[in-house]
Amino acid sequence: FESVFSKRELNEAEIAEVEIKTGEYTLKDLLVELKLASSKSESSRLIEQKAVEIDNELKINPLEKVKIQGGEIVKVGKYRLVKIKTN
Repeated sequence: FESVFSKRELNEAEIAEVEIKTGEYTLKDLLVELKLASSKSESSRLIEQKAVEIDNELKINPLEKVKIQGGEIVKVGKYRLVKIKTN
């Protein structure tokens, strides 16, 4: 807990993994697919509020295309972290 939130370090063992198909997604569709947002509207709102990062890169455009290859870490807000696993 202390290393993740106080020192802003990620421990890969503590991050939940979610399996999705390899391919290209819009950012708002990706958040819904990963179950980090309950709807596309909610995912757009989170993105516009600058609450979404992929591999420590801030994302601000809900319609941005994101190519998923596996191993990416998606962060929504301060506490929701998911590592993408592809099938």
